[in-house]
Amino acid sequence: MILRSFAVLVGLVIVGGCTQPAVAPKAPTFQASENTARDWNTVAGHIADLMSARGYLAAPANLNMPTPPPSASYGRFFVNVVAPGSTFLHEVRAGLQTEILARGGTVSRSPADAAVVNLDVDVVHWGPRTNGTGGLGTVAGLATGAAILLASGGPYSSASGFGIAAGTGIAVDAILSLVPDTNVEAVWEASILRGGEVLMEVSGPVYVGRYDAPLYESATHFRAMDSFASRVESVPVQIRFAP
Repeated sequence: MILRSFAVLVGLVIVGGCTQPAVAPKAPTFQASENTARDWNTVAGHIADLMSARGYLAAPANLNMPTPPPSASYGRFFVNVVAPGSTFLHEVRAGLQTEILARGGTVSRSPADAAVVNLDVDVVHWGPRTNGTGGLGTVAGLATGAAILLASGGPYSSASGFGIAAGTGIAVDAILSLVPDTNVEAVWEASILRGGEVLMEVSGPVYVGRYDAPLYESATHFRAMDSFASRVESVPVQIRFAP
């Protein structure tokens, strides 16, 4: 009876702690979060992988068997940051330029005669939410274990029952601690424009701490830039007519 009550209590702790796991109802292991500037390179790599999949760049080199950069050119790209105040986007641009060069592409300093990769980010601050159980699982496990010790009954010995109850409670808190403790969501977007056409568009969310949000935010957002053909200056030529 006590073990059955403990199982019900643990189930309530898990359900109660997961009602608001994070910004979106996803499993903790699938919630993208970033803790270092190195993680920003994963966004650049993801964009480059999609460009390779669409044939705009060569496939990435195998880390175990590195190959030299492809000899064929896969086009010219100008990487433009739409939100210039975002440190995150500036680092993503640097990483993406490195990926473009490594995969046979050319990085242009001008949008003239080049496909423009526009990088933008929107930071959303959600309202208050319940951040896990705050150790409730451990408290419940210890309380149930104490009850087993006092009852001195059931299929397990008192010491074994206490250990199982306390260990399960600690495990519940450990699982819930994997949920990012944040209510700030940064949604990045990358789009490739050339000649008035959208060649590619991709976006994704990243969950960040509220104190790290200024690294992603930008007070200024410009319109996405499109490529344009360089203007050819005409040279005056004097024409003579024979009499």
